[in-house]
Amino acid sequence: MTDLSTGALQRQVNGRLNGRISEFHLAAEAQGLVLRGKTRSYHVKQIAQHLVMEATRTPILANDIEVICASGGRDSSEGRHPMYPDVDLCKEYP
Repeated sequence: MTDLSTGALQRQVNGRLNGRISEFHLAAEAQGLVLRGKTRSYHVKQIAQHLVMEATRTPILANDIEVICASGGRDSSEGRHPMYPDVDLCKEYP
């Protein structure tokens, strides 16, 4: 299904991200791959998807990596876009 085995691809992505995704797992479904895990950054979630796309031609069915933001208050910069500090990346917008 993949150019690399699913396990090898999972280890490669995990290594490239230096553990920034906890519980990272690639699930091989009949029609493609599903990315799963937890991270503190939408950027890391996106990087993981691109690393998988570069390594295989198998379609990605879903990127189910969950972004977990710290509960820090308004003075916390975590979950904020660096160029647009008023945008809360942890908030779900309609």
